[in-house]
Amino acid sequence: YIGGQHLADQIIIKPIFYKGKRVAWTGSFMHTAETGGIEPGGMPTSSTEIFHEGIRILGLKIVEAGKFRPEVFNTIVNQVRDPHLIGLDTKAKIAGNNVCAKRFLELIHKYGLSFVEKASLKIIEDSEKMARAKLQSLPNGRWKSRLYADYLNPVKRERGIFKVECTMTKEDDEIIFDFTGSSPQVEGSVNSTRAASWGQLFVTLSSQLFWNVPWNEGMIA
Repeated sequence: YIGGQHLADQIIIKPIFYKGKRVAWTGSFMHTAETGGIEPGGMPTSSTEIFHEGIRILGLKIVEAGKFRPEVFNTIVNQVRDPHLIGLDTKAKIAGNNVCAKRFLELIHKYGLSFVEKASLKIIEDSEKMARAKLQSLPNGRWKSRLYADYLNPVKRERGIFKVECTMTKEDDEIIFDFTGSSPQVEGSVNSTRAASWGQLFVTLSSQLFWNVPWNEGMIA
């Protein structure tokens, strides 16, 4: 409900500290192939509620003060069908965060904290300027799209149809997406939360419209 499309989207984040001050965050995010749900794999088609999708993990410290916590790790991997696969995925994400944190601190040691913080803000500001300039170069207008797709009702074991309707309005350096008219929530695993819908919009904008803009919050400010 918070940051992904479904429970298979598992994220591990790591705070980066410099001289006792948290100066940044880094994170690793991937689709997890097995979550211990009602069916093997990360996308159960027969689920009727989120509890069928697998274990729900909220804010566990798998590493604390730089030390790996095996009791938390074992609790997670022993609730899925393939503990070795999930264990390796989990440790890979931790390792990725550690490398990113190390490199970020190397930048601070080389250029100083003040410069790195100002440079980070400058990148975000530049992304916003580039994104707004791209929008300014395009004509104003309003466009509508309507798509239909089918889903499997896991209770009735019948196929159903749902509609996604989107109105995109572009005015000067702003763009608005309105999904009014789309189908309400259906029985099945095709529903999308607000966070997930926004994430899908970000993927579309960053890859199709702002492909030459550094990807950060500036491009969607």
